[in-house]
Amino acid sequence: FVERPGQVTFGVFFFKMLDSMVQNPSDTNASQVQAAGVGIVFVERQGGIINVITTTRGGSAEKAGTVKPGDTVISVDGQNVKGMGLEQVKGLVMGPEGTMVSMVFVRREKQGPSGVAKDVMLPIELERKLPAGASSPQDVGRAAQLEREVEKLRDRTKTLQGQLASAQQTIIQRDRQ
Repeated sequence: FVERPGQVTFGVFFFKMLDSMVQNPSDTNASQVQAAGVGIVFVERQGGIINVITTTRGGSAEKAGTVKPGDTVISVDGQNVKGMGLEQVKGLVMGPEGTMVSMVFVRREKQGPSGVAKDVMLPIELERKLPAGASSPQDVGRAAQLEREVEKLRDRTKTLQGQLASAQQTIIQRDRQ
């Protein structure tokens, strides 16, 4: 999904055609070619820099074990992505299930005992896959919908945990008086 312009933009690179599938599941059919991703959640930073937030469970990136949170995408299938928006990069990453995509990431790592930071290039070939259990476009759309709902619940849980901690501190302070 993509948030309003001017804010940090998040994208889940698992699916393509999701909005139409979620809104009009009857308009799709199982014989369509399904676009698939590599199981990486990206964020678009200021200046068009695309960073990895996380890999998704069971996705190609997680299985490869190379891609880590904080890595920056440099190219997709040989095309430099610097300055591209999240949707443009998504269009390059997504493709028919079972096909391969070449990606190059850069990671800043500390080297040697002095801890000097150095950029390390990480080329990788990943297979485009649909999420486990997705057998139709409707399943893919529903999986995306559920993922968005889970994110909302996580955000709400964090808010409630903060409110609970604040209430507990108030009670402790009141009991001390």
